[in-house]
Amino acid sequence: MRVVPFILPVLVLISCTPADTCDEPTESLLVVRFKTSGPPVADTIIQDLTIFGIDESGSRGLVPVNFPGTRLPLDPQHSFTRFVMNSDGISDTIELLHTVESYLVSYGCGFALRYRVTGKSHKGLLIDSLEITGPVVDADILTDEENIRIYF
Repeated sequence: MRVVPFILPVLVLISCTPADTCDEPTESLLVVRFKTSGPPVADTIIQDLTIFGIDESGSRGLVPVNFPGTRLPLDPQHSFTRFVMNSDGISDTIELLHTVESYLVSYGCGFALRYRVTGKSHKGLLIDSLEITGPVVDADILTDEENIRIYF
């Protein structure tokens, strides 16, 4: 009988598996590509472009962009997200309407957010137009995919 109290804790320790590590993406970022209005339509880099988000308290998250695209977070607390883009003193405000839901990525990774972009608008002189090319924004998006295409 004395062996049973000793063996039981040992068996419990051996049977416990280490915590699962997460090797899957869990951050859902909007993939934006910058294009010339054309013709021809082509990737473009906007000199000295900065992008920042807007919430009730003002601006947040200044992002300098030196590539023909970027990845931006959407606001999970609201049904819209606003960004201001600025280049050489010219600015434009983008508003994206979206829904949000959570989904299980895996047991080890937990939950991520999935957005569906349902509308768009912009005001200003910097952007020619914008197009929703992939309305679903989630952690599974591939690096060569895009959600929004902005034409300059």
